Amino acid sequence: MCVNLQNYNTVEFRIFRGTLKYDTFIATIQLVHEICTQAIKKSDKEFESMSWSDFVKEIKDKKELIDYLKSKQLFVNEEILESEVI
Repeated sequence: MCVNLQNYNTVEFRIFRGTLKYDTFIATIQLVHEICTQAIKKSDKEFESMSWSDFVKEIKDKKELIDYLKSKQLFVNEEILESEVI
């Protein structure tokens, strides 16, 4: 299970591996924040029907997350230059 809802007061995301890289850690926190923000703003039906492209189009002002997604070729809002791939 990637999301633990067993405790009524919390939501636990279990989708990340451990990391010692600061930027990767910040990117994971930003991703969870973005998931929660979009889930709150949208109806259940809207959120469930979102594609990955729709999801990343909403990401703004989260440099570490955008850089991380670009490095994994998951950020599709703009062309990824070869020099940006890590």
